[in-house]
Amino acid sequence: MKRTKSKKAQVFSIDFMFSSAIVLFLLVTLIILTDSVSRRLEANELDFDSDESTLRAGSVLLESAGYPFNWENVDEINTSNVQKLGLVQSRNVLDHDKAVRFFNLSRGSQEYNETRLLLGLTRQNYLYNATLKYLNGTTLMEMNASPEEEYFTYGYSYVTTRTARLVYYNKTIMRFDFNVWKE
Repeated sequence: MKRTKSKKAQVFSIDFMFSSAIVLFLLVTLIILTDSVSRRLEANELDFDSDESTLRAGSVLLESAGYPFNWENVDEINTSNVQKLGLVQSRNVLDHDKAVRFFNLSRGSQEYNETRLLLGLTRQNYLYNATLKYLNGTTLMEMNASPEEEYFTYGYSYVTTRTARLVYYNKTIMRFDFNVWKE
């Protein structure tokens, strides 16, 4: 009887290089997809937080008179002498004096920063503004705070969330716009 040599499997270098290239391609694709999904989730979370903060702050302003009830008469608004802001006499009926005091706040002032704390807009360091308009679009009162012009000019990204509610002010139905953004 003749003995035959058994053939053993051999790896050719070209097969090894081809399989390595496929594995490397799959690994790079996985890393890119993971990063892309992570960025989308982060953006969605920021959008959700912005929406939630805007709705909560708008509700605080338009569903209560604030505490103390006469907060608009305090000399300086801060978290030690005002616990809650509110602009209404009753739900969605704006109080004239409170609305005037609120709309006279200007961005960058100490009172503006304190109202951000009172409205709960500190988690993402949000900024805000508000506008009171007639239903035809004419502005009656506007807060002097808006996203900086260079954000529009140079294309920096920021998140803006808006809410609009109908309110009753001086025997007129008006629109109260509340905007929140993060620079």
